[in-house]
Amino acid sequence: MSSARQVVVVSGNPRPGSRTSTIATRLAAELGTPQVIELGELAPEFFAADSVAIDAARKSVAEADVLVVATPSYKGSFTGLLKVFLDGFGTGALAGRDVHPVVLAASPAHVGSTTEHLQVVLSELGLQVVPGLALTEEDLVRVDALIAEVAADER
Repeated sequence: MSSARQVVVVSGNPRPGSRTSTIATRLAAELGTPQVIELGELAPEFFAADSVAIDAARKSVAEADVLVVATPSYKGSFTGLLKVFLDGFGTGALAGRDVHPVVLAASPAHVGSTTEHLQVVLSELGLQVVPGLALTEEDLVRVDALIAEVAADER
């Protein structure tokens, strides 16, 4: 894949630099040159009347060629922080872009429900959901091979 593609990672983990973010960034680096948006760093800005940082993050997402949207599973779904960020886009606003979801959960049941909930919202935004990573803690020992598989599908 050409590194000229603009790949944006949106990490919905409230903790910047999390495993979720690290895995998503590693996947994005296989797809192009990534820009990483850590929503945990932007959290204080979300409910400000006007936030230059949030506007800039949404602009980066809107201009991306490919997105990698990552979240840990919180109570069987994706994080509220990610939901608030995605709710800032209108229905179909991100049409024409591929998105690789990355989900990390403690159990297979939570991976499935979190992935399903996230895919519904991503599709509502007009994104084409393509293979990503749906991981349990046990999968972390083979994450490099799983990233390589997803990246190979893109080539």
